[in-house]
Amino acid sequence: MNYNFNYLHCFTVLADTLNFSRAGKLLKIAQPAVSRNIKNLEEQMGVDLFFRTNKQVTLTPAGLKLKGELSGVLESINDSLKIVAEGAREISGHIRVGAMPESGRFDIAPLMQKFVKNNPGVTYQLELLSNVELDRKLKSNELDFIFGLTENISEGKRSYKLVDQKSYLVTSPKSDSFSSGKISDVDFVGYRINDPLLEIYFKEHYPKSSYNKASIKFIINDHEALIELIKKNTNLYGVLPEHSFPVKEALKKRSIVIVRNKFVASSIYLSTNEMNQYTKLFKEFIGFTLNRYK
Repeated sequence: MNYNFNYLHCFTVLADTLNFSRAGKLLKIAQPAVSRNIKNLEEQMGVDLFFRTNKQVTLTPAGLKLKGELSGVLESINDSLKIVAEGAREISGHIRVGAMPESGRFDIAPLMQKFVKNNPGVTYQLELLSNVELDRKLKSNELDFIFGLTENISEGKRSYKLVDQKSYLVTSPKSDSFSSGKISDVDFVGYRINDPLLEIYFKEHYPKSSYNKASIKFIINDHEALIELIKKNTNLYGVLPEHSFPVKEALKKRSIVIVRNKFVASSIYLSTNEMNQYTKLFKEFIGFTLNRYK
């Protein structure tokens, strides 16, 4: 004869509590339902499992024996269910991620390490690239996710805004901050040839001055190196993003200072191919990342 698992579960709870009302609360069912389940089980087995009086409930010899037999069986069932559930929740696979060098080193690498620590079955690769290269590699499906400045709204792509940031014109505290009053007389450092932040800064705040004629003395694609140059050279300027860890630290220590509080606004996006939203691993990574940037 096959026995109803709910009856057996109800029996074990009542055998532990010896109280119909308390058993009902633990099982989240009404007290009459507990009585009905126990009665049905007793009828199936053909024995009484409990002695019932107005004052107390106790186990019969048959009830005591059943309690002992079921404790090991139910524990084994619970262990099996736990193993299956954990296996279903576990995620595994490989994620290909791209980010800009500064945010990649200081923000995304620690983020990926945390994700992999939480999900030991996952491996990842992180490529540090320019924003143009990030967009190209996402488009050619060479990367699964990119952290960049571009909101990818083309067909088949999806972007999530992570954070807004401001990029400021900065210099050494010893600089005289445009003594001539003309930005065309100032020497700059750039992150790369055709530095996008510097170019946008000119367009937004000095539209009458040509970026192409700007005096860019040094080009280094590393924020730490750019900051060192600015610190050691009076009257040398650069446009750097506030969310870059080296920039944030240098501003805090006043190794560099903001000039005139004019800024360029931009955002950092997590972008992926739209179908990745439906893959278990990638869906988990998207949720994890969005939660970290709340």
